[in-house]
Amino acid sequence: TVYLQCYKSYVLPILDFASPVWSPHSKKHIAKIEAVQSLFTRMLVRRCSNRLSVFSPYESRLTECNLITLFHRRILTDILTAVKIIRKDIDVPASSFFIFRPTGGRTNHYGLVVRKSRKLMLRNSFSYRSVTYLLKVNSLIAKDLSIPTLKAHIPMALETL
Repeated sequence: TVYLQCYKSYVLPILDFASPVWSPHSKKHIAKIEAVQSLFTRMLVRRCSNRLSVFSPYESRLTECNLITLFHRRILTDILTAVKIIRKDIDVPASSFFIFRPTGGRTNHYGLVVRKSRKLMLRNSFSYRSVTYLLKVNSLIAKDLSIPTLKAHIPMALETL
């Protein structure tokens, strides 16, 4: 537990810092960042496990350490940052990031629309990523949930993606 707490306190903030701005989109870069957590969990299981066979897959090591993948952490951060901007918890004009359309439906709580673009740069931007992820989990979460409750609900919704 001490190693895990140190990892969560010292390493994860560095890996998560400003992730809505710099989040990688290529599989090569995602794998390089994910390798940090994979190496840590492998070393932790080898050091602290009493089992003879410590060569467990990455996903089982994550569940054993009560962690989620760094890719899912970045998605969670994108979604929470977008919700905070929409709810005006962050003092940034939401219209500079998102396109809103009036809606009365139950599936699109915030009335968000994904910007259409053929440019790869826009499709990897925060405004495009966060809206597409938010629309995927939007039907699974309610609009009026608090931020701590959203933090608890979204990882379960991300498992369905």
